[in-house]
Amino acid sequence: MAWRFKASKYKNAAPIEPKLDLHIRDLSIGSYHSCGNFIAASAAYIAFNWDTLGSSLAVLPLNFTGRPDKSSIPRIDAHSQLVTDFAFSPFDDGLIATGSQDQTIKLWKIPKEGLTRNLVTPELTLPEQPRRVETVGFHPTTDAILTTSSGTGVCIWDITEGKDVFCWNGHQDWVQSVAWQWSGNLFATQCKDKMLRIFDPRASEGPTHETNSHDGMKDSKVVWVGDNRVLTSGFGSDRCRELTLRDIRNISVPQKSLSLDVSSGILVPLYDP
Repeated sequence: MAWRFKASKYKNAAPIEPKLDLHIRDLSIGSYHSCGNFIAASAAYIAFNWDTLGSSLAVLPLNFTGRPDKSSIPRIDAHSQLVTDFAFSPFDDGLIATGSQDQTIKLWKIPKEGLTRNLVTPELTLPEQPRRVETVGFHPTTDAILTTSSGTGVCIWDITEGKDVFCWNGHQDWVQSVAWQWSGNLFATQCKDKMLRIFDPRASEGPTHETNSHDGMKDSKVVWVGDNRVLTSGFGSDRCRELTLRDIRNISVPQKSLSLDVSSGILVPLYDP
């Protein structure tokens, strides 16, 4: 049987930009710096840092379009300083966790009818952290479990009890990214000490696997690609942006490394399981 070339379905794929009347325009957004993201969405709402300080979050229905009235846009007046990261619960479209430069972590509940006025009272405030909060994220398969990082430490919280159930402070520099395995058994951290670590919080107090990662000093990110592989983004020693794919069963040897361009922009890897 003759070999036949099979063309890629994605070779000529191009994004289709929504029509102008479907855009959200003229928002009051500043320029921020932290290891977290500045926009998040659930199946019902979209939230993003608001104004130049970034200490509040604007919250809009997911289907909102057009130009909102800046003076009346509903907000979560969350913290006294920059909201460094925030995330919606995968089990409740109206539950959002925020972490801040003011070293606090708060849980907020958006009413079912949406925000009609600014939200100023959190549902829960967790104990103050030793340094600014870098990342927050919910467990993908278990309700009421929140993971945060602050400085050199990473913690897992039971938000029904308001207390931590796992903490490890052994990173040699600040933690830049935390990601849970999609099955929820393991989590990975990417750190400014240029190390990638894998944790099993049920079986060990420290990492079960670790390896040298990207050589650059700028922010690096990690995301799980299936149950046994992780993809990291960062910068090489030549300042080129990099992507590296690893199998945690042989974590020290990359399966694939890709050097891209020289740019100051940070790559944020996203994976749809």
